[in-house]
Amino acid sequence: MTIPGRSLLTRLLFHADAPDPHRPTPRQIDGVTVYFRLRLQPHRTAADVHRAIAPLLAPESTALAALGATQVYLYSDATHRGLELAPFILGRTHTALALFSAVAGKPVPPSFTTAIAPAPAALLEIQLDAPLTSEQHGALDQIKAALVPLASDLSSVECDRRYIVVDSRASRAQAVFLTVLTRVPWNRTLDQAQHYWINEHAALVHDNLSRTGMVGYIQVHTTTNPRSTYDNQFGGVATIEFDTIDDYLRQGLRPASIGFNNTLCLDEMNLTVDSEIYLFHRTALLTAATRTANPRLSGD
Repeated sequence: MTIPGRSLLTRLLFHADAPDPHRPTPRQIDGVTVYFRLRLQPHRTAADVHRAIAPLLAPESTALAALGATQVYLYSDATHRGLELAPFILGRTHTALALFSAVAGKPVPPSFTTAIAPAPAALLEIQLDAPLTSEQHGALDQIKAALVPLASDLSSVECDRRYIVVDSRASRAQAVFLTVLTRVPWNRTLDQAQHYWINEHAALVHDNLSRTGMVGYIQVHTTTNPRSTYDNQFGGVATIEFDTIDDYLRQGLRPASIGFNNTLCLDEMNLTVDSEIYLFHRTALLTAATRTANPRLSGD
C-alpha cells in the first residue's frame, strides 16, 4: 500500500479527538480482587451460581466471616445468546485486526479464532481491602468448590491493582457492564501490557468519552506476584458501564463511535489480543444486613 493511500485510509477508518492535557489521573484503589469466570454448563445460569454460593455468604456463615470481603458482585448475561456483542467483537477478530494492522503499518497478530457470540458465562467478583490471608484463601477455596459443578470451564484471577478511569455515579438498576478479560499480546510482557493499558489506553478512552456513551470505566490488573495460587490466565479485567443496554447498543450505531471503535481496536493490540468479552448485568451479593450482622465487615 502506498503512503498516500495508507494515510487516506487511516483518516477514514480511525477517528479520535485531540489529547486532553487536563484529563484526571486514574484513581488507584488499594486491596485485592479475586474473580471466578464460569463458562456455564448447559441449562445453567447465574441464578444457579447465586444459589450455590448463597449459604457461604449468609450472615451466619463461618466462610463469610473468614472471607472478610468488602463486596461480592455476581455478573450475569445481559444479552440474547450473545448477539448484542457481535458488532463489538467483530472488530476484534483476527481478520479485522489484520486489516487494521495493514492499514496502520503495525505488526499483524498471530492467528486466533473468535466466537462472535460468546458462550453463556457468569463472573463472580470478590473485593477485599488487603492482601489475602490463609483464612481468606480457605474461604475462597470453598467458593470455588461450590462453583465447579456449574462450569464447563472455571478460571480464577487474583488482581492487586484497581484503577477508576471514569468514575460513575451510583449505578442504575438497568446498567450493563461491557466486560473484557484481557490476554497479554504475543509481543508484550504482562508488565508492559498493563503499563500501556493504564498509562496510554486509559488516556485515549478518557479523551474520547463523548464518542463512547460510557458512564464508568474500571481497570483491575492481575497480580505479577509469582507466588499467586490462582490461574491468572488473563492480564486483567475491564468493566465499562452503560446506563442501559439501549445506551450500549446506541453507541454502536453512531458514526463518531464507529470510527473511534476502530481506533480502540488498533490501540488494544498493545495490551490485549483475543480477549474474552461479555455484556453483563451486576448484582451486589453483600447486603447492608449482611454487613451489619458480621463484625468483620461492619468494622465494629
